[in-house]
Amino acid sequence: MTAPSSTAQTATSQPAAATPMNVVVLVIDDTRWDSIGAAGNRIVRTPRIDGLAAEGIRFTQARVATAICMASRASLLTGQYMSRHGIDRFGKPLTPEAFAGTYPGVLRGAGFWTGYVGKYDVGAARATDFDFLRAYQGRHWITGADGERVHVTEQNARTRSISCARGRATGHSC
Repeated sequence: MTAPSSTAQTATSQPAAATPMNVVVLVIDDTRWDSIGAAGNRIVRTPRIDGLAAEGIRFTQARVATAICMASRASLLTGQYMSRHGIDRFGKPLTPEAFAGTYPGVLRGAGFWTGYVGKYDVGAARATDFDFLRAYQGRHWITGADGERVHVTEQNARTRSISCARGRATGHSC
């Protein structure tokens, strides 16, 4: 995550207009602690992820209370243990009221534009929870309209997911 300072002062010591920060949360699935270059891996090359890690905040002491993906995702969203958020099986979503208390829900409620791209697995992702949504559940390979088998990361690159996020950063809508 990176955030520009919102405490800059003008020449007259008046607070400058706060620039809204950008918050990007990148969760890498199914990896161990040293799977990226920024964590010391000398074999796997991850230059873009390494660049984000160098420019933003990199959490190095993350732990999970439940080693099941949907429960961990719900914990990341809510900041709560599984015993509190109640997501204990696949297909069980957060209620709209519970989602409103997640970090994307709080940010969206404060006027931030929010998006989600990637594996969700906390029930079916609701389009009403995000301004932009390209989520999938449980599968990593998708069959395209022409019958071609495509990995979801390639599908995201082919669709507007990445260009939409880039456009939002420069003030364009999706």
